[in-house]
Amino acid sequence: MVSFPQQIELNYFPQDIECFYKIGTTEHLSTPCEYNSKCEVYIKVRNIVKGESSVAIGPIQNPNNISGTSFFRLCILYNDYATECNDQFGKVYFGRKPGKDIYKFQTQLNSINTHIQMYKN
Repeated sequence: MVSFPQQIELNYFPQDIECFYKIGTTEHLSTPCEYNSKCEVYIKVRNIVKGESSVAIGPIQNPNNISGTSFFRLCILYNDYATECNDQFGKVYFGRKPGKDIYKFQTQLNSINTHIQMYKN
């Protein structure tokens, strides 16, 4: 189970969520999952083996008004009981939106390019 931090609200989740599971160097394979109103995603994996594994969940919309999240929580469940949990599993940081700054930057580049061309001639 992956519990999303409070900054990722329920309205950021799609109606139909997709989950993928990967063991070692194999490709991610689709696996059944579901989520609840507490933004907890339950991923159904039959066997967890020793070694590196990864899970991908999505598509979940990124919030616009924050620079990052608090910690995610990851729990391994067996027969619906948590056998192991990590309350500080990881955080996500969001870069700023490009917005109008891209145009401003492009204008500055064009201006610099014009000055370089004038200098060459």
